[in-house]
Amino acid sequence: MIRTTQNPRLYRVVFLGTYSLHPRQKLLLEALETSPDWEVSQCRENPWGSVSDKTQIKGVGARLRILIKFLLAYPVLTVRYLRQPQHDLVVMMHAGLLDVLLLGWLVKLRRKPLVWDIYISWFDTLVNDRGLFKAGSMRARLLHLLERTAVRIADAMFLDTREHADYFETLYALPKQSIGVVHVGVDSEFLQVLKSNSDIYPASVRGKCLRLLYYGNYIPLHGVKTIVEAVAMLRDAGMEIGLTLVGDGQTAREVTQRISDLGLDNVTRIPWLPYADLVSTILGSDICLGIFGTSGKALRVIPNKIYQIAATGVPFISAATPAISEFCELAGGQLPCELVPPGDPEALAKGIQSLYARRGHPTHRGFAADVNNVREEFSSLLFEILSPQ
Repeated sequence: MIRTTQNPRLYRVVFLGTYSLHPRQKLLLEALETSPDWEVSQCRENPWGSVSDKTQIKGVGARLRILIKFLLAYPVLTVRYLRQPQHDLVVMMHAGLLDVLLLGWLVKLRRKPLVWDIYISWFDTLVNDRGLFKAGSMRARLLHLLERTAVRIADAMFLDTREHADYFETLYALPKQSIGVVHVGVDSEFLQVLKSNSDIYPASVRGKCLRLLYYGNYIPLHGVKTIVEAVAMLRDAGMEIGLTLVGDGQTAREVTQRISDLGLDNVTRIPWLPYADLVSTILGSDICLGIFGTSGKALRVIPNKIYQIAATGVPFISAATPAISEFCELAGGQLPCELVPPGDPEALAKGIQSLYARRGHPTHRGFAADVNNVREEFSSLLFEILSPQ
């Protein structure tokens, strides 16, 4: 239900919780803040600070500091939320499992609909994808119980792809189509930086050395080791090729060892880049690399970087998954990309050769699922929740 002139009311939404302001959260906020239909209020504490990959918090001291910050955050949020003026609904964003469990009762107390952007299932991520908790272990069962409880507290939920939503419905025995979908999109900050770099054309001159780029946080679903092995195959086939790896994370040590074992001296490692440098690095690459993991989660998600790369117009290659097919449909099928079987270095090497051989002169016209796309999906979902009220 889209608001019309016959229904001119301004709706008020409170974003409540301990969320960080990463691209997903920023884009959801911006989608409503720039809409004439919504008035947005944030009731937020961020115990995570600048930490991006929560699973990489190491050491008793670091974990204890985060725990203390959480213990202090929830009483503060309780008081702040109870002081919030009248509103129509509450949204909790990733990573909101504890927010739903510990603050959900406040929303129920005020008789407001609670909408949860699950975005990432902690059970699926920590148990099935990253293998940090053994399936069937006490910790895995506890995590499953907590997540199952949270989905029963929330009045409505959404995820980033239809494939992901279908999986979550099956995991927790929810009715089909009960979880909505709001695609990730590409954040406005990235697009602004891209616009300021509009004079840089993607790989405008085909050099003798093929320039490949991977960036990400080295989680298993990215399959960085598959990338490294494919590059070794291309090198052994006599192809001049350079690989730049940007980021760090769970599998970085394993990848570093594999690079050493393969004797690759054509790999450049960069811990991370600010957006300005990242965009110019993408535009200066011949081909960007997506994800190649073989886990169930890898089949269900579209990483944020796929949206970003597609917006630049630079050719990219990624695993052929149901989620990527969903993205290609969203983009109207007009993308300079190659899709290959996941976890297969030989197929990836051939895909790189194929994509590089058939690329034409770049036009710097990409596909950007921007804030307008996100606003349409997000607003429609929220109005559907409000319509019975």
